[in-house]
Amino acid sequence: MCGIYNPAGWGAYYRDGHLFVKRAPVIAGARYPDFGCNFEVFTNPDFLELETLGPFQELGPKESIVHSERWWLFSNVPNGAGDDWVRSDIISLIENQTSSLEID
Repeated sequence: MCGIYNPAGWGAYYRDGHLFVKRAPVIAGARYPDFGCNFEVFTNPDFLELETLGPFQELGPKESIVHSERWWLFSNVPNGAGDDWVRSDIISLIENQTSSLEID
């Protein structure tokens, strides 16, 4: 498992022309678990997991909190590799398709 603080608030997984995108709100200046991580990746021979984490929040009796994620699955995404491919094909696809949608 590895984790990062990801200010962009999204992570993606690409395989065989399909792109899975997961997005979660990021609260700047908040204290996150696991040494400040809001995104973690776990993998083993059977699967890959993209996990989002919410910040620590103190709750009183009968209080609750919601951690929301938004998911997208794109098909027919051109194959590629490297930073140039991510910038030209992946980031533009994500920004064009998800930027108009409000994230809770």
